Amino acid sequence: MEKQLSKYEVGTGATRVSTLSEVTNGKTALLVDARGKLTLTKIGEIAAVLLDGSQIGDPGVTEKLFKAMKDAGDFKVKTHDVLHTATTLINHDKEVFYRNAEMLKQKVGSPDASMQVSFS
Repeated sequence: MEKQLSKYEVGTGATRVSTLSEVTNGKTALLVDARGKLTLTKIGEIAAVLLDGSQIGDPGVTEKLFKAMKDAGDFKVKTHDVLHTATTLINHDKEVFYRNAEMLKQKVGSPDASMQVSFS
């Protein structure tokens, strides 16, 4: 996974290690690392179903968006153009998430005890 993050230039080396740690540890882990093999947790399965067909779930789209934001910060493109692109992406993905949420129980099953998360 760190190679994928590196390939798409997501963060620094330290950020990539931190990201991998975040998605594989704790009650909200998306992945489990068993002897070097990553598998989805129940929460990871839910995220995968919700992201299916989304633009933000596509690493190439995310890479382009991050580059556009960097270019805006460097005054190479107008911030308005980047905001328009982000708004278009969000509007598209919002519809995808709603559609995918309707199929969630069918594809992933009912929630189980491992998914009880406290936000206090």
